[in-house]
Order: sequence, then structure tokens, then C-alpha cells
Amino acid sequence: PFIINVTSRTLEYTNPTSQITLSNTTICQGQSITASTAVTSGTAPIAYNWSLSPSGTPSVGTGATVTIPFPTAGTFTIYSTVTDACGNVINASRNVTVNPGPTISASSNPATICSGQSPNITLTSTSPSTTFSWTQTQVGVTGASNGTGASINQVLTNSGTANGSATYVVNATANGCAATPINVVVNVSPIPTGTATPNPSTICSGETTSIVLNSPQTGVTYTWTQSATGTTGSADGNGTSISQTLINAGTTTGSVTYTITPSIGTCLGTSFTSQVTVNPVDNATFAYPSNMICNTGTNPTPALTVPGTV
Repeated sequence: PFIINVTSRTLEYTNPTSQITLSNTTICQGQSITASTAVTSGTAPIAYNWSLSPSGTPSVGTGATVTIPFPTAGTFTIYSTVTDACGNVINASRNVTVNPGPTISASSNPATICSGQSPNITLTSTSPSTTFSWTQTQVGVTGASNGTGASINQVLTNSGTANGSATYVVNATANGCAATPINVVVNVSPIPTGTATPNPSTICSGETTSIVLNSPQTGVTYTWTQSATGTTGSADGNGTSISQTLINAGTTTGSVTYTITPSIGTCLGTSFTSQVTVNPVDNATFAYPSNMICNTGTNPTPALTVPGTV
């Protein structure tokens, strides 16, 4: 007869006091941990399985060493299951803590300001221990710079004719964990200027003004007030031209002064004026002397009177 000797080899962890070695036990959300284990004895081949569930499924890796990503925050348990060819099984586990990165926001985003102003943006976070830093790019403006702190308060200047902007890329960390960066956009409007054409101008009573308002900046709107002397028909208004019929019922020259203010949104420019002179209509009259005219007499000379003349 044949005699078969079977020798049992017990499956054991090489380090019974620390069966699983972790690269770190506390990480930030989105980072990974390297986990490894080693066994002694047992019958080859040895199979390894790693999971975040005590059931072993779903598996997050096989092999003596694995790298496990943690896309979400929380406290997790890493489970290791080792099986040899004879079906011997040993298990171990270790806990890890995954801290969330702070969630950050800006008080005004996007923000719109006038040239020469500051946006005064306050940065906030879900974590009170958050530190902020930012980089910037600017188009058509000056005054933006990289910086740190919980507020962005820089004077931005737009010397051009179109809207400009500064974009701040804000980064933040809390408890060693980084936040997802946010972009903070500040739109900067130029200070508008304007002119009136023609200026000054002269019309006759009953005629209509034709004053065109222009600006080198884009998107400019205009409002005006008026002050009239010896005329009627003028009124406050808004638009890109002043077209009003002015009446001078008197005998002397009248006038209207329009004070015009250009604006882009809430950004007001320096006011300018447009002067209109309004001449009265010349209604000449003839006056004959009151003396009698005889058939044989000499005709009297009539007197010609023109309003506004001496």
C-alpha cells in the first residue's frame, strides 16, 4: 500500500500586530491610499482581495499591494481577505479618514463696477479654517494682481472704449485639503464721455433742433435736463439725439441750454452742455400817420417796424 503524508501549513500574517500597512490613515477627498499585506506559510498560490465592504464585494483590488482611490469624504474601513490554495482564509481591516476639501464661494460673481472702483468681493468657505489665494488675468483693465486673503478689493481701471474684465482664479485649503478652484469675474465699464453736434446751434422760432450725441465708448446712453430763456418747447429727456421744436414768441433772441450726462449702466460720465439760440420770427408791420390824405395832397410815408430791431 501507498502511504501519503499530508503536512498542514497554517496561513498567517507575517506581522500579526499590523496585518495591513497603509501609506496614510488620513487623506483628503480625491486622494488615494496604498494598502499592502504579507502572509507566511499557507499553500501557494495565495489570492488577495481588497474591499470597502466586509462581504468582500465589490472588490477594489487584488494583489499583495493595491492603491485605492477615495473620491468622497467620510470614514471608511479597508478589508483584506487572503486565501491560500487549500481554502484557508484570513481577514484583516484598517480604518481610514477622508476629509472633504472646503467648498468656497464669492459674494458677487460676476461683479460689475465702473473704472476706478474696487469690486470688494468677499470669499467664504464651508470650513472656518480656510485660507485663500488667487491668481488673475485682466483684459482691457489695469490694477489686478495676485494675492491672498478672504476679500478681493483692488482698484481696477479701464481707460479704453469698451468693457474690460479681470478674472480671478481662487484657490483655498482647509485642514490640508484643497478646494475646487472657482473663477471670479469682474466686469469693468469705462467712464463714458460725450459730445453734441452741432454745438452751439442757431434756429428760428418754430424749427426743430437736430442735435446728435456721440461718444468714443460703446453702449453709452444719454439723459439731459434743459434750461430755457425766452422760449418754449424744450423738455428733459433721454436718447442719442435731441429733436425738439422750440418757439420764441418774443421780439428778442431766446436760448435753450441742454445739460447732457452720458452713462454706461450705472457708470456716469462728466456732463457737458449744448447751447441752442432761437431767433424770433420777423413779422414786419407798416404804420401810416393818422393825418388825412387829400386827393390833391402828398401821400405820407409809412413807418416800417421790425420786431427785435431799433
